[in-house]
Amino acid sequence: MNAAYPVICCDDLAATKAFYVTLFGFRPVFEADFYVHLAGADGVQLGFVRADHSSVPDGFGGPAAGVFVTIETDEVDAVHDRARELGLDVVQPLQDEAWGQRHFMVRDPNDLLVDVVRHIPPADEYCESFRAEAVGP
Repeated sequence: MNAAYPVICCDDLAATKAFYVTLFGFRPVFEADFYVHLAGADGVQLGFVRADHSSVPDGFGGPAAGVFVTIETDEVDAVHDRARELGLDVVQPLQDEAWGQRHFMVRDPNDLLVDVVRHIPPADEYCESFRAEAVGP
């Protein structure tokens, strides 16, 4: 295997590219009138194709539903601040989760949910309940 990355159907490639470049620092590595391929400095890749392009089979060009993209970063607070400054739709505020994540969720221009995550130590109570469930009675 050489790579694995999502290719997400969208209507507005320019707005999509601007969202990921501005918020996360992705850089375009390939651009055409129907497709843009973005890469992060750490090798993370995302592709976006125009939903009406001939390479997209009929019936598959609709918006993504029931899926979200997770972007892991040590800079979750800074990305959250930038998203708010840009007036983006932060649909879940920045918060710490007992299972060991500090994260927030933002909507991209395609209505795709993006979960921006930094791993943190899990809460002791979570670790204890997880160990109890994993070990059994």
